[in-house]
Amino acid sequence: MGEQGKFFGREADKAILVDKVLGSRLTLLFAASGVGKSSLLQAAVIPHLTAATGENLTVVCNTDWVSEPLARLREMIEAAGLLPSGTRLEGETLTEWLEFCGLFVRRPPLVLILDQFEEFFRYQRHAAAFRPFIEQLAAVITDSRLLVSVVISMREDFAMELNAFKPQLPTLLFENFYRLEKLNKKAATQAILDPVRQLGCDYEPALLQRLLEDLKDRKREQGELPHQTPAVGLETIDPPYLQIVCAYLWQLKGEKETVLRLASYEKAGGIDGILNYFLDHALTRLSSGEKQLASRAFDYLAAQRGLKMAYPLDVLARILKVAQAKLGNVLAKLATGDMRILRDQEREEVVWYELYHDMFSDSIEKWNNRWKVLRLKHQRWVMGGALAILLAVLVDSFLWIYRNNFPADYLFQEQKFRLMNWDLLPKPYPEMVEIPASEGEFQSGELDKDFGEMANRSLKEQGTYNSQNFGYPSITVSVPVPFAIGKHEISYEQYDYYVWQQRRSGKNKDELIYPTGATRDNGRGNRAITQVSWDEAVAYTQWLSEKIKQEYRLPTEVEWEYAARAGIKTPYWWGDKAEGLNKANCDGCGSEWDNMLIAPIDSFAENPWGLKNTSGNVWEWTCSEWKPELGDNAKQCAGKDASSVRRVIRGGSWYDDPDWVRSSARNGGTTDYRYNLVGFRVLRFSRQDN
Repeated sequence: MGEQGKFFGREADKAILVDKVLGSRLTLLFAASGVGKSSLLQAAVIPHLTAATGENLTVVCNTDWVSEPLARLREMIEAAGLLPSGTRLEGETLTEWLEFCGLFVRRPPLVLILDQFEEFFRYQRHAAAFRPFIEQLAAVITDSRLLVSVVISMREDFAMELNAFKPQLPTLLFENFYRLEKLNKKAATQAILDPVRQLGCDYEPALLQRLLEDLKDRKREQGELPHQTPAVGLETIDPPYLQIVCAYLWQLKGEKETVLRLASYEKAGGIDGILNYFLDHALTRLSSGEKQLASRAFDYLAAQRGLKMAYPLDVLARILKVAQAKLGNVLAKLATGDMRILRDQEREEVVWYELYHDMFSDSIEKWNNRWKVLRLKHQRWVMGGALAILLAVLVDSFLWIYRNNFPADYLFQEQKFRLMNWDLLPKPYPEMVEIPASEGEFQSGELDKDFGEMANRSLKEQGTYNSQNFGYPSITVSVPVPFAIGKHEISYEQYDYYVWQQRRSGKNKDELIYPTGATRDNGRGNRAITQVSWDEAVAYTQWLSEKIKQEYRLPTEVEWEYAARAGIKTPYWWGDKAEGLNKANCDGCGSEWDNMLIAPIDSFAENPWGLKNTSGNVWEWTCSEWKPELGDNAKQCAGKDASSVRRVIRGGSWYDDPDWVRSSARNGGTTDYRYNLVGFRVLRFSRQDN
């Protein structure tokens, strides 16, 4: 069954409107919002005009006024099937297009229907296309050579917008119009009975009379929109409510029943019960946030039982303290489509909203009260659930720090790691600094001859030269390609995340341990890591390479010193002395952590290439094999065939005196040993490996 076969109660309206269309070059169709202008056109008038058994005319109908109107009409004309295959629409104006189309119509006139024309004024009033479209449409209407009939269909509250056509159509504009009214009793009876009778069913007479009585518009609205003149003395029925009630009653009918009965209607709660169901069903399409906003708006739009109130959108948005666009989006949903809970009307370019009908007020009040109760219960449930989750998190966090002997300020660190793992927080990967290649060769090791010779004599006399020294004499080296190195030492948080993530994934669970906290205060977080062996540092770089999909490793001894000096030849990157200057963390450097605590990794100033803490704080593992004298070993990472298990550490620590935080200071440690003075930083993309 087509749309024409589903449309009832408007036969008289159809006949009158068809006669007006055929008898005039311009017909204006007006009606209040929701009365059924578009339905009348689409389901009754257009099928009659185009049917071979009807008028057999060609109809072009446009309802899209968001697009540029002339371009859109050209598309609609070309899509109407008028033109022979391969033929393009000729001309530059609407008059020329329609004149060309007149050559191909089945029979004149060509009917051009501009439906929902109020949208033209909404979307195009301030557009460049506004005035040209009015001028070209007026030219079509006034050109008697064109065999065209124009129908403009729009909401009656926008009728005054047509004054924009007055300069071009001073007399024609309102000569031929039709106002579509709500259904009268006779039409409503036809609209109720005819659909079910086509399907072999009927209404119980008592139900029909009850529906006509309950649906009739006998309660005049108290509180009309500005400038709105109420009808007086008419008993009419709004089509949307008739449709809502009849559709619901059809759903209640049993599969084998042929009569819709009053008992079913009363069991459903009558019109109020059915409207309650309609509201609930319609509002389920809104999101929870949109329902909450609708509920708040209903507090004002349905402020008292049986009374509807109208508000401008901008005023209601200010009252509710929400963005106008956000509120407008929700209210527009409630005023369009098959919801029709609200009515929107524009006056002097201001959009007003009110309930579509005062019969909704009680139902909306009941829905609103139910929603607020559900909202309150939901908030209590959420709050209770949140408290339970928080308690579980606290217990889990407490057990985690207790089992691992972590400090109290690590209470929520595991939850932070979870958020990092879910990409809700940035993962604590090291920040890298690009280091340029060297400009030719340079000297690596101690550059002060007097200091180097004195230090060598003293260390040899003490018998410690073979385990720690200053790399004197220096050697000539180069760094032929750039690389990136960690801006800071690896922190406890960065290393702890690595252990936590690996344990969580089940890899090396028995071997991976959280390092002991910083000496004396058990500090972690952004303190520089210690108590990590060379083997464990290498394992971290391998994990990091896998995670970031780039090659990471420990720096060679030469690479480390090159980056630490940053092109500076003095003992420290900032000058010739360190005592008391608060430039580093060592025993005598003048910092708050001297000879007591490991400092956070972002302490102290950067060297000229952007690195921090290359002097003092913690010694740093390199990948080079330890040998007392500098040589080729300093330029490369120790291989599997290395003759020693000792590796070079550089940079000095919080425990050492200022001499041992010189850029040349070097020490050694075995690969499996953990020291409370030794940490590391990582290197990426160095090509010094052999």
